[in-house]
Amino acid sequence: MANSGIEIQGLDEINRKLQALPEKLRRKHVRRSLLSAANIVRDEARRRAKKALVPTRPDLGHMADHIESKAWVTMYKANATVGVDWPGRSYGHLMEFGHKLPGGGETKKQPFMRPAFDVKGETALNQLVTDLRDAVEKEASNGG
Repeated sequence: MANSGIEIQGLDEINRKLQALPEKLRRKHVRRSLLSAANIVRDEARRRAKKALVPTRPDLGHMADHIESKAWVTMYKANATVGVDWPGRSYGHLMEFGHKLPGGGETKKQPFMRPAFDVKGETALNQLVTDLRDAVEKEASNGG
């Protein structure tokens, strides 16, 4: 991730406590926390996405209906993504960045993903830290 200038206090302590948990519990809590944080950005992207239907495919619904978040944890890293599902809305990137039209001309950019991250990224990061801190405290109180 690019350096956003955000400083997080207490992460070393949270990481130390997470590492003390059994792997299955650690993965569960990290995944849930990542998904909770990603959902904050997802909800903002949905709010910003174009609400018009595609005239040739009204059955697909609005772009906002197809923005989803996912989180997964492997042995060595944890990931979360927010994006437009495929093939439901395979043109989300064209709206975000604009594009040239086959007969000439171009469509203007209508960004919704980057502005959502810019506005809610710090909030999502704070939510991630809070959720992880709460998870390790809960497990500590349960004797886990």
